[in-house]
Amino acid sequence: MSRRWPVPVFLTLAALGCGDKHTDPGDGAVETGSAADSAADSAADSAADSAADEDTCAPPDDDVAAPGQAALLPAGLANLLLISVDTVRRDAVGRYSGDTEATPFLDGWLEDAIALDDHRSCSNWTLPSMLCALSGRDSLSATDGGYLGDRLVRAGFQAGYVTANTWIPAAWPGDYDVQFVEDVSGEVLLEEALSAVEAFEGSGERWFLQVHFLDPHAPYAPPEAYLDALDALAPVPWDLGTWEGTRELEGAWPGLSEAERALALAHVEARYAAELRHMDDLLAALWAGLASTGALEDTLVLLMSDHGEQLFQRGVLQHGDRLHEEEVAALAAAWVPGGVGASWTGPTTHKDLTATALHALDVAPDEDVRGLVLGTAPRSRARFADVVKESVRQSVELDGLRLHYDWSGALTLYDLAADPGEAADIWDVGDPEHAALQALLAPRVQALDCQLTEVSPTAP
Repeated sequence: MSRRWPVPVFLTLAALGCGDKHTDPGDGAVETGSAADSAADSAADSAADSAADEDTCAPPDDDVAAPGQAALLPAGLANLLLISVDTVRRDAVGRYSGDTEATPFLDGWLEDAIALDDHRSCSNWTLPSMLCALSGRDSLSATDGGYLGDRLVRAGFQAGYVTANTWIPAAWPGDYDVQFVEDVSGEVLLEEALSAVEAFEGSGERWFLQVHFLDPHAPYAPPEAYLDALDALAPVPWDLGTWEGTRELEGAWPGLSEAERALALAHVEARYAAELRHMDDLLAALWAGLASTGALEDTLVLLMSDHGEQLFQRGVLQHGDRLHEEEVAALAAAWVPGGVGASWTGPTTHKDLTATALHALDVAPDEDVRGLVLGTAPRSRARFADVVKESVRQSVELDGLRLHYDWSGALTLYDLAADPGEAADIWDVGDPEHAALQALLAPRVQALDCQLTEVSPTAP
């Protein structure tokens, strides 16, 4: 990175007990003897610890299993299939939207699996999200090496991936038995995946395969048979089935009238829904093919989305922009032979998937796996997300509150239960609970500042 971001000194804000999204650090007043002081002291201590460890820029990670909590999955399964689907908003899946026609196969499959109904990605675009899922660490430390494929190969597994997203190989360093990377249709990917499973099964060895479907990703161009909903809409001047048309709409959006936006959004939503129906049919075909091979008899299947999609909810069509619910609420579930049919409503995150897989496969985790095995996380658990892309943003979520920090200087806070769309900012620097969230996030800002050596935080 070469540009310099206008970043306020977050830890200074924390120490002052201020940090309102419109407040200059110099305007803050010290709140003597308050919970904000305790939070500020904690943030300052964490900052000092981080500064002492500046060579590694290691972020804090204090996730610990809840006492007495047992893993939900059995140990001793032979193989692992990770089905990852790109750019799926969880609230667009029938189980969560209530639309029984949106994703009928997936809804039925989730009924047989352990559905993780409060799951979060650790970022909002593919590479950091998948690095988190495949490392067992959150996004600030997920690039340090030690990925799931490497661990399983060392344990005697065959391992590989079949993907149409070229970011996936970056999360799979090294040479593996299957590497298929090309921008192809889901149908081609499906055939490649089934061929890979058949080859693995024929070897007689344990195996791990990741199948990553790209089809729900923009541009939204499913087969024509899925686009019947467009017949009822007036035409728009952009071909949203192409990258060129998608980008033209994104550029035109700020200048559109309300009526033009409504029509454009109707086209986007119809195309996105069509992509999901196509994806659902691909998953159904994949599952039928797997069942016919007998591969599911001793295989753990993890299904996940890497991140969501904004769909102009905050003025942007796609993802990688902000860390709100529509981009970080992720689909995730675990299936074991025979099915379980359960809902897990405890807080989970992408880094838990590696820990869960290693447990179910009876493979000892390396010490750098920081995720928690499914079922063992405490009900009150801080979950973090980070994005370094067009801008730098970080967030922490705890007990239904999500605090966002935009490195341009804004702090915003939302009550997810009362305001799931995150429309009403309730940040109050004088609230002890809010200050405590700020203190949780502060050392992670320090760690990211340490990592981004060419980005210098400066007060606004």
